[in-house]
Amino acid sequence: MKKLIRLLLSVMCMLLSFHVFSQNLVDNGDFEKDYDHWSRLTGNNGSMTFYSLDLSNVHNGAQSMRVSTKAIGQKPWDNQLIHKGFYPTKGDEYTLSFYAKSREGGVEMKAVLQNTTYNEQTYSIGTEWTKYTWEFKAAEDFLQLKFFFTALGTIFLDDITIIGKNYVPVVVRPTDTTRVNIAVKHQTIEGFGSALAFYESWITDHPSKEEMYRLAFQDLGLDWLRIRNDYKYQPDFEKAAKEFVTKAKQWRGDSIRVLMCGWTPPAELKNNNNTNNGTLKKDAQGFVYEAYAKYWRDALLAYHSKGIYPDWLSIQNEPDWLTDQWETCKFEPTESAQYPGYDKAFAEVMKQFADIEKKPLMLGSEMLGIGNNQFYSYNTPIKNNPDLHAYAYHLYNGGDPDFPDSYNAALQNIRKDFGNKPNVMTEYEHRKGEFYKTAWLMNNVLTQANATAYFYWDLIWPNAGLIDIDNPYDKAGWRNPKGYQLTPHYYAYKHFTRFIHAGYTRVDHTCSNPFLRASAYISPDGKQLTVVMINPTEQAIASSLNIAGVSAKKVTVYQSVANNYFAVLSATPSIQLPARSVTTILYSF
Repeated sequence: MKKLIRLLLSVMCMLLSFHVFSQNLVDNGDFEKDYDHWSRLTGNNGSMTFYSLDLSNVHNGAQSMRVSTKAIGQKPWDNQLIHKGFYPTKGDEYTLSFYAKSREGGVEMKAVLQNTTYNEQTYSIGTEWTKYTWEFKAAEDFLQLKFFFTALGTIFLDDITIIGKNYVPVVVRPTDTTRVNIAVKHQTIEGFGSALAFYESWITDHPSKEEMYRLAFQDLGLDWLRIRNDYKYQPDFEKAAKEFVTKAKQWRGDSIRVLMCGWTPPAELKNNNNTNNGTLKKDAQGFVYEAYAKYWRDALLAYHSKGIYPDWLSIQNEPDWLTDQWETCKFEPTESAQYPGYDKAFAEVMKQFADIEKKPLMLGSEMLGIGNNQFYSYNTPIKNNPDLHAYAYHLYNGGDPDFPDSYNAALQNIRKDFGNKPNVMTEYEHRKGEFYKTAWLMNNVLTQANATAYFYWDLIWPNAGLIDIDNPYDKAGWRNPKGYQLTPHYYAYKHFTRFIHAGYTRVDHTCSNPFLRASAYISPDGKQLTVVMINPTEQAIASSLNIAGVSAKKVTVYQSVANNYFAVLSATPSIQLPARSVTTILYSF
């Protein structure tokens, strides 16, 4: 019995950490994914040359990392190989191990663990492949692994791992059980959307645009379209938006809804007289809140006159962000000497909207991310504003997208501390991440924050997005005859968007396997249940589904794994969930 208790306690401790899905905490430590998760840094006259990943000197697999140090800088850290980072459990014990060899023999290097703390170990690398280790206690719950190259020579690195002393591997039982209780209801879903903002002419002038519209609004079945407010700084401001909305309604009818966001007011209202960077200008009375609000009134009425009626509106995309690269306008949560207050700007806009028919529901404040206290600082001043319909936010900080569970604490705090209004995630993407992590993060936002809507950033975008578009004016550079390609994230998103729509309600579920991520949604008429299951582990899992109190007339299973997306499977009592997969089970009653 004592052994059983100790085992259960170890499993519980493991579950409190979000790196439980992989024994090795170092992603791409074998360099089989090329340079993914790795970068280099040189300074102070240091010179370190990275060749193509070496194919002839490997400890294991197809390739290793080769680092040739040509010159030593002034400091030990002037030649670095840096890993993106990993998430240990603070206070737990781990072992770093790596294999290395050098051409010259006796070439010195350092291994470093660093965040707000700093620890290092020095190694002398011989001419034969040798395993080097470092046992350490995690000083923080996030650390970067770095290698400092402090001597001339060429070093080969391979098979880098960090493994917890108390690591317990995933235990796969013959069949796990996922139970759904449709009687216990959570939030009502507003739907799923994506943005058509920027590169508008690429879309409207593309020969394959009709097919792309069909894919977006019929195949994906999006409920929402996110567009920019282009009034005043685009001469034909409504042209692209009108086409986008018209085509969306062609496939989705009046169920399609529009979210309009402001990226910047016109240059004449900015302190730098530029749509990029900057903030609101000041006059003798202070920041020009009233002029800004009148601009928004004019803009909304101008779009109405063109037949475009936004259902939701956000006055400023990422008010906490400034850049010279695209349109931005900085607001502080409350007014400071340097920046206007988002709360004052929001209130002034609502005054100007007071007599407008078909007013949109207002979202706030669409900050860059939910970390660094940003969600709290921006939304606390407007928390009790009766004109605020929902809190909106992005996910560019607050967690690591490679470990979607790292967002959970922040997401849970949104639900706990700002549960007086709905919350919606209006922008994020996994541009280079693995497809199943898109579904995993979506699932966490919906279950941990009780979000009512989720928007993938770019619907149609060059070299990214859900639909990867080629330049319509350069057919010679097209990668296929259609001039576009569906990304893996398209299919991950489809697991939610195709079968869960506005009006569905998330219902309760439990999984006997703690490593699975899942959520369930019932249609308004109670005739359809959608269950999405993500297996983020490195092992296949079998799970049966038990739905309390009802029996299905029809069951359909859709499954995505790498290089085989959205396959239709036969329904069986036990659903096979491959490693790193997304599976949707559709029940009709």
